Amino acid sequence: MQNPTRQIELLCPAGDFSAMQAAVANGASAVYFGLSQFNARERAANFTLETLPETIDYLHAHNVKGYIALNTLIFPDELEQAEKYIVAIAQAGVDAVIVQDLGMVSLIRRMAPTLAIHASTQMTLADPRGVAAAGRLGVRRAILARELSVAQIRAIKLACPQMELEVFVHGAICISFSGQCLASQSLFARSANRGMCGQACRLPYQLVVDGEVQRRPERSYPLSPRDLCAIDMLGELADAGVCAFKIEGRLKGPHYVAATAMAYIEALQAAQAGEPFELSDRRRMALAMSFSRGFSHGFLAGADHQSLVEGRSPKSRGMMLGTVIEKSPRGIIVALQENCGLISNCKLSIDNCQLNGTLIQPGDGVVFDNGTAGDDEPGGRVYSVTLLSQADDNRAARVELTFANDANLAAVGEGDIVWKTDDPKLARELAATIDTDRVPHPVGILLTVQAAPNQPLAVTTHDEMGNVAHATSPIVLPIATRQPMTRQILIDQFSRLGGTPFVLANLELFGPAGAADQLDVMAPKSVLNAMRREIVSQLIVKRAEQARHKLAEPNALAAMRSTGFPACAVQPAKPSLPKTNLHVLVRTMDQLAAIVASECKPAGVYCDFADIADFAHAAALAKLAGLPLMLATPRILTQDSEFILERIADAKPSAVLIRNLGAMEFFRNKYPAIELIGDFSLNVANDLTAALLAGMGLVRFTPAYDLPPAGLRSLIARVPVGMMEAVAYQHVPMFHMAHCPFAAGLSGGHNCCDCGRPCRKHRLSLRDRNGVDHPVVADSAGRATVFRGEVEWRDRLAQELAGMGVRHFRIELLDEPADRTQELIARFTEMLA
Repeated sequence: MQNPTRQIELLCPAGDFSAMQAAVANGASAVYFGLSQFNARERAANFTLETLPETIDYLHAHNVKGYIALNTLIFPDELEQAEKYIVAIAQAGVDAVIVQDLGMVSLIRRMAPTLAIHASTQMTLADPRGVAAAGRLGVRRAILARELSVAQIRAIKLACPQMELEVFVHGAICISFSGQCLASQSLFARSANRGMCGQACRLPYQLVVDGEVQRRPERSYPLSPRDLCAIDMLGELADAGVCAFKIEGRLKGPHYVAATAMAYIEALQAAQAGEPFELSDRRRMALAMSFSRGFSHGFLAGADHQSLVEGRSPKSRGMMLGTVIEKSPRGIIVALQENCGLISNCKLSIDNCQLNGTLIQPGDGVVFDNGTAGDDEPGGRVYSVTLLSQADDNRAARVELTFANDANLAAVGEGDIVWKTDDPKLARELAATIDTDRVPHPVGILLTVQAAPNQPLAVTTHDEMGNVAHATSPIVLPIATRQPMTRQILIDQFSRLGGTPFVLANLELFGPAGAADQLDVMAPKSVLNAMRREIVSQLIVKRAEQARHKLAEPNALAAMRSTGFPACAVQPAKPSLPKTNLHVLVRTMDQLAAIVASECKPAGVYCDFADIADFAHAAALAKLAGLPLMLATPRILTQDSEFILERIADAKPSAVLIRNLGAMEFFRNKYPAIELIGDFSLNVANDLTAALLAGMGLVRFTPAYDLPPAGLRSLIARVPVGMMEAVAYQHVPMFHMAHCPFAAGLSGGHNCCDCGRPCRKHRLSLRDRNGVDHPVVADSAGRATVFRGEVEWRDRLAQELAGMGVRHFRIELLDEPADRTQELIARFTEMLA
């Protein structure tokens, strides 16, 4: 009875109700959206708790699932409000909750065990061990990191066959691993992990190589990726075990949602049928025109540092038409190109005789791009289009575009790229698909009809969820004098289910003697229609009731807090408390050597080296000096980088700085004797998360950097102060990327295998609009981090936290020389004494 296109979900975004209507009308099998709090798109219109039941009823009436995005970090003082959200979400019948915060996972599981939890891509799950750990915590579906290839996704599914896997297939790509970006928080005090991203990645930066500025105006946006378009990879992803394809875009409008849903539902149908698929020119144009910074496959086909970021502009550009040949007395002459700037091998056909009205026509908007991407780029609405010459083997087709008198064309020059940015006719076509109330995915129902002379007509129906509805006619059936009741007449009447979630799958007619095709009774059509409406109404109500989740423990938060970390009240510092411990994180062997040679030594040293060969050397040096050595894991773990963890274990550190769930699982299972300390990247923002990770083996943790001072104080009030390690000095690691600016800007290489490793030969920084240079550093897993150029001093806060009982502090070095290393250690040791 199920439509085969629903075997794999197509998830569409909805930032408001019009976008939701567009998703439903154009074939989405699920819609994800946020509420007024706790979602990663705070700037969207979003939905409210008050309208949530109505919203979910609307989706379910169209057989579309509704997923709520609760995908931000939750601060301690917000957990009570979050608890109220969970109650309302469960009672509304939401199909799943998308969650970033691990503490929220445990809270939802206690409160509403039947409410499905989907791990947000903000949880940064990228390896089998991390995915398996999430599953044991209660996660049903993992929305994987966008940086994974199809091969890596397949490996995760093979290792975790019970876990549902969801993958983004279209839309904007964050340059940082989602959940690990601190740029907006550091630069603008707007946390991406709190739904307030300031899009620092879309700002201009200059490459500074070995102290010299590389002037490349055509690549002024080296951190602004093209958008993802994997419409031609759905078959591969399905074969890899992906059960849900996700379209990004809760900040985008209904036309975008309609265009992407239409295109991807067609591609999904073809993929599931095993049939070849090629988008029509009109569909492809709709994808580009609805929103596009240019398209790529992202990381799904493997890393390609030359194609992920084009760098000319951070804006939506629409469709590439061609390049300017020259100005004419009337307008601009443009050489059209077949490749419309979508993805490789996706081309718009240009008929040799005409333009077919698909590329450019009067009324369309265009912009001329000279590589500067300023706010005053020349462009305007096309007044006329004249074909000057047809395409041949040697030359592209040429057209003359003229514009209204108010168009700003003075700055247009030869070689400028011409983008089509608006197509009013296409917008009208997309709008027409939204203003419908059709149900693209009706489910089949089975009807049984009982009829006998002088008895009421009885109808019973069953849906695919096991719900049963009954209706009885208000009249008894007279013996037929003209038109007897037939099974076909009943099918004709009861199959009129348009606008409902149902389609008639089968109808059986029974009389006094059993199954029949015809009975000598009659029933008015008005009676049959009323009975049809009655059974449909009953089924809709029962399906809504069935969707609601029972609350096992509505007030679970208080109970969890009483057993997680009982009696953790704030205690003032006392002489009996242990001394303050200063730990230092180093990133070079010279820094470690400076610590060894210093008279003022810290309580311990963390080593975060790009070259794993340095681990053994560091261990030997620290042992000679009697220093406790702790080694840091990569911030992101994938299956093919797990060997780094083995090298860490080989060095026999006294502790490991854990930066992701997968690394925690690796060490707690394979090397249980090694002490585990959680880093900021685990995103511990509340006491529930802290208790959960303590139960998994952490002895200490660094709170999430998104926590403001007030949030830190609140957290200290609810966890043992001995478990906290606060960072007092650092260059904030703003962007952590699978994309490599070294390879992209300093080589022609596509990945770490063919780039020549410029990261080992050159120093690279990104200079922002204010003239600040932000260093770029490669890590042991081949990923790049952009550190903030300015140091973040938290010495005053550290003193306050020490007064509250916190006894572990850390300073993190980046490129500080030996003398500066020793100076910082002495300064903070004295300050915290």
